[in-house]
Amino acid sequence: MSQPPFQFAGAALAAALQPLDLSEALLSRPPLPPVQGSRRRKLWEVSHRFHCPIIGVCFSTGDLRTLMAKVMHFPHDTSDYVLHTTAVGACEERSQLAELLKKNLEKRFQLTIRRFAAARTDDALRAMAGSDARRP
Repeated sequence: MSQPPFQFAGAALAAALQPLDLSEALLSRPPLPPVQGSRRRKLWEVSHRFHCPIIGVCFSTGDLRTLMAKVMHFPHDTSDYVLHTTAVGACEERSQLAELLKKNLEKRFQLTIRRFAAARTDDALRAMAGSDARRP
């Protein structure tokens, strides 16, 4: 089988079972640029530790298959795990898939984004989120 045109965690499953020392990889990774003002972060600007929950909660595997098929080719029998880890990995940097996922999220949650757009500080956002949670 030829090398797939994308990286995914499932390809190195045997290696993943070995203990890894990630300290060097994490230390050598450049820090994310600071976001200026109240601009909303893009998906690839969000810390990597949040990509897995965002992708896992916001996209069904069917959604991922459909969206990923638009920007890359992968075998039809690709597992859900490989789809998820590929999407999570693509969000680490600006890529076609990361941009497509961001656009889909913004379209899907446009009403919520509009409702919270007035919040210009962390405290204002927390206050709005707290009052929103108390609504019946």
